[in-house]
Amino acid sequence: MIEFYSFTIIISLFYFFNKKITFFLLIVGVFYFLNILPDTGLDYSSYEITFENSRITSDFPYFETRSAIVSEPLYLWYNSFLGVVLNRNFQLFLGVNFLLCLTITFYFFKSSKLSLTDFWFFSLPVIIPTIFYFSPRSSISYVLAVAGVMYLTKRKTLLALILFLCVVSIHSQYILQSFLILVLYFLVRKSNFKNDNKIRVLIITSSVIFSVILRFIEDLIPFLSQILSVLPSSNIATAKLHYLEESRSGYRLTSLLSIVIYPIGMYFLYNIYLKGKINLFKNKTDNRFLIILLFGLIFYGAAINIAYFDNPHLAGRLSRLSDYMGLGILTPVILDYVANKNLKKLILFIIILLAPILFSSIYYNVTWNIF
Repeated sequence: MIEFYSFTIIISLFYFFNKKITFFLLIVGVFYFLNILPDTGLDYSSYEITFENSRITSDFPYFETRSAIVSEPLYLWYNSFLGVVLNRNFQLFLGVNFLLCLTITFYFFKSSKLSLTDFWFFSLPVIIPTIFYFSPRSSISYVLAVAGVMYLTKRKTLLALILFLCVVSIHSQYILQSFLILVLYFLVRKSNFKNDNKIRVLIITSSVIFSVILRFIEDLIPFLSQILSVLPSSNIATAKLHYLEESRSGYRLTSLLSIVIYPIGMYFLYNIYLKGKINLFKNKTDNRFLIILLFGLIFYGAAINIAYFDNPHLAGRLSRLSDYMGLGILTPVILDYVANKNLKKLILFIIILLAPILFSSIYYNVTWNIF
């Protein structure tokens, strides 16, 4: 990973001079590294074996694989389809999967004033290596989840519901936050909430209650198993519920981002919105829904991280959607309102420079020789 880390530093320096050319270099560079990076020593080989077992069948859905990983059905279909198309070249699959996800973001970003390049540049130090290299099934599911949020923003409810169903059928770790954001959306939409301050109080209050519930969630597992039984991947989702019963140990430095930095930044951005200064969409209602949904995600993510502060593995998985949107969307948007372009680029450079410290689990196999 030392080579990839060096690449991210160089790219973040180029970003100071030419945004468009540097974004092109980011795309080419990430595609290249995904094709040459070695086995992680973790789940990489299981993903690779699953991909190489892909085949065509005569029965619907016509593509299948003998899985070496415990995974949701839609990911296995997606994996096997591309396995056949790409002649079972796993490294090429990692790169093509990245390009497909990039293409999806091009589509749903074009209707807003959110910066696509900022989204991917702020994803560079941790999000890209995590979901495209260490855990490929987290990639397409994450991008579809972000797309789902964007379509909720535009009140395209049916399309958003289909996307979230795909998300949890690809990776069940997104079930909790998908459910929470949909409940918030319908509550605001159907109950005709007009007072934005009351909505903020509601989200913060419910986040506190939610955090307390999570601390005692073990007692609710039988009930939750019944609810999850309606999902296409119910057996996998139900099995993963028992992760909640695992012993809690350890801490992660980046939980401070989720618990402190992102909520403070989101609260600040919400105040800007209340003053009528948010201009991320032409339609004011679109602006309103994006800010409310993002506010909900960030504070529910904080609740998860507080509840499982001493279980970094579980907290990181359950709050992945809000953590990543906090870095990829919230952070650059806030910086657009409080800093000039060069300061935003400098902060990005500092984040990338500190990546081995902030996100040590991603760069675990690097010998830094600092001392």
